[in-house]
Amino acid sequence: MNFNKTPFVRIALPFILGIILNLYFDINSLLSFLLLIFFSITLAFFHFAPISRNYFFTSFYGYSLFLFFFFSGIFLSEMREIQKANIEISAENQYIATIDDNLQESEKFYKTLLKVEENITDSTEKETYLVLAYFRKDKKVASLQYGDKILFSAKLQEIKPKGNPYEFDFPNYLAKRGVFYQAFLEPDRFQFLENFSGFSIFFIANNFRNNLLQIYKENNIEGAELAVLSALTLGYKNYLSIETKQAFTDSGAMHILSVSGLHVGIILGFLMLIFRPFGSSSRIKLIKVIVIVFSLWAFALISGLSPSVLRATLMFTFVAIGDFINRSGSIYNSLWASASLLLLYSPINFFDIGFQLSYLAVFSIVALQPTIYKSLYVPTKLGNYTWELISVSIAAQLGTLPISLLYFNQFPVYFILTNIVVIPLSFFITYLAIVLLFTAKITLISKFLGTILYYSVYLLNYSVTYITDLPLSTIQGMQLNLIEMFLLYFFIIFLFLFFSFKRKFYLKLSFAFLLIVSTSNIYSNYKKAQQNTFVVFNINKSTMLNFTTNSENIIVCDSTLEKNKATINFAAKNFWTELNVVNPMIKSILNLEKKENSFHSIYFDENFILFKNKKIAILGYNNLADFYTTEKLKLDYLILAKNTKITIAEILEFYEVQQIIIDSSNSFNKIKKWQEDASDLGVDLHIVPMEGAFVAIFE
Repeated sequence: MNFNKTPFVRIALPFILGIILNLYFDINSLLSFLLLIFFSITLAFFHFAPISRNYFFTSFYGYSLFLFFFFSGIFLSEMREIQKANIEISAENQYIATIDDNLQESEKFYKTLLKVEENITDSTEKETYLVLAYFRKDKKVASLQYGDKILFSAKLQEIKPKGNPYEFDFPNYLAKRGVFYQAFLEPDRFQFLENFSGFSIFFIANNFRNNLLQIYKENNIEGAELAVLSALTLGYKNYLSIETKQAFTDSGAMHILSVSGLHVGIILGFLMLIFRPFGSSSRIKLIKVIVIVFSLWAFALISGLSPSVLRATLMFTFVAIGDFINRSGSIYNSLWASASLLLLYSPINFFDIGFQLSYLAVFSIVALQPTIYKSLYVPTKLGNYTWELISVSIAAQLGTLPISLLYFNQFPVYFILTNIVVIPLSFFITYLAIVLLFTAKITLISKFLGTILYYSVYLLNYSVTYITDLPLSTIQGMQLNLIEMFLLYFFIIFLFLFFSFKRKFYLKLSFAFLLIVSTSNIYSNYKKAQQNTFVVFNINKSTMLNFTTNSENIIVCDSTLEKNKATINFAAKNFWTELNVVNPMIKSILNLEKKENSFHSIYFDENFILFKNKKIAILGYNNLADFYTTEKLKLDYLILAKNTKITIAEILEFYEVQQIIIDSSNSFNKIKKWQEDASDLGVDLHIVPMEGAFVAIFE
């Protein structure tokens, strides 16, 4: 990339660096503003003062320009930072709110966002803020729609992290989107007030998307095919099952279920193809860019204006305008410009995994794909098309591999095969869906197209499942830390430079970085293998203990949780991946018998669990565990569960214990009573539902 041909990069790079720095460090806004003013004055001085023409001062002008945009990024991101609403949530209040998202259905609840506009109980509260609402399933709730205004009564709760090791930080994810509170509503705790009556582009987009979903249903598209088609063409993922998401993730095809760069790129490519026969006169180019930009934003509107499609549409809008300007290197200018604008609008976009993956994939395709494609000559048309598709897939995978390993700890082995199959099918399905939507009123045609569309999506689903079921389709447990991720990027960059310029120096640098990454990763895994961990997880109304060594992974939990492996995996899968341990053996607390002591690291007694010479007892689940002894029983850890009928004073009388742990299966009132007793007696408690999971590591 020639920086002389991409001037906007020199503006966007320091600006984005400033935004990123402010996101990670709490920089004083007054200081950043004063520095911004200082470098503004410096730039004005260099611009107007005769001394600035001296060669010696030219570099100072460049540094000043860099720092001006750098501190601009810091200051503007500080101004755009989302602040937590300062409200009183200690008592139940009545609120008027607008439904700010589609209802998402689960087994027992509907979930959505509410924009609270008025606190009727407390008229002093003037702030508007978002609340994550869980409605108990009911016909009354099912009829609610985006934009509806409701009156509800609730005691809002602050959304707090579970504190489970390496679990997805859902509260932090919501906080970055301005959601800090939640409410659980029974059908009798709210009432409908009115439908949306104003003007909102998001309301129009949402209704438009719902109408298109209805067209799919009316044309006999249902089940898994409806779920995938809705996600692929409209960005609507509420119908997707966990199994479908996992299959697309494991095969390396998850990107097609997020309406983003691929889909907007399909529309852009199609429009470019249409305009190709009309030549490249100034008038044609102007008409082309107007039609393309209008069409891209119309597609964004159809797909519900989700963050991912807005990001992709803005990105390709800049690309289309850059193509119209016809400047060499404008593709890089366009990408940097769109990224800067998105970060300026909402700096937290930087932490969005979709944002990072989208831009890395597009940058990689632009930078790497031409060289990869030219490295192999294919004489036939079909072969050339296939190789072009493969080269795009390789470029995108190289650009996103390190960050994907950082976040997801897995690698889809057959990603090339997957993309050869799913991308052409995605093109066909997207175009066919557009035709169906335009011919929906012509029943005979729409039913015919609906049938073809159904079986096309069925073929897509079957292909993804087939690839997922192939031997070694996914390599799990591949772990990188942040430093190793950057080192792996350096390895890829220098390896690419070697193949581009054939200089051995680049190859040596590349393998040097690979050696450092490998050594660091091997050492890190070795250190983890030496650890033995005991964790009491924070899972609502449940007990779950996890014992891990380098060869064993044992879960001890209540019988209800034993049957719910999805909940167990959600809480602990990232933890197991981080430790690189095997899949767990799950045991019920009510079924711990001596004769089942087939493990190397753990021993079950009728009164306690012995793990690496640490004695652990659980009170609350059976009579054998709820016992009183004539002499004190020495324990390392005592877990109080299921509101067991024992006081802190009785524990001190019958046990000599190093740490008392109260797990999440206990009621709030019971925990409060134990807490008060422990405070009076000077006893330290670890209260899992309040402090997060309890973690002990034994070397």
